[in-house]
Amino acid sequence: MSKFNEKTLERLAKWCHFQDTEFTRYSSEEKNGVVSVFRYDGHGFPYQVNSFFSNKEIENFLDESEKRQEELAKYHEEFLKELEEI
Repeated sequence: MSKFNEKTLERLAKWCHFQDTEFTRYSSEEKNGVVSVFRYDGHGFPYQVNSFFSNKEIENFLDESEKRQEELAKYHEEFLKELEEI
């Protein structure tokens, strides 16, 4: 039985899917009580970019990521407004 909350793992899977681009793919895997996130750049093998040992660590990571996405979106809007003014 997994020690991780199913909703937390689903949220992490959605995050991985959202991060995917044409050239980069993300995935997560639970093994031996650790959830790992992997990145694959289209050549070679996927490499591990993060490991989590508890639901709280995953939730903190995802919450921080959401905050950064919101900040990035705000800066992007400001950038587009400045471009219109030029």
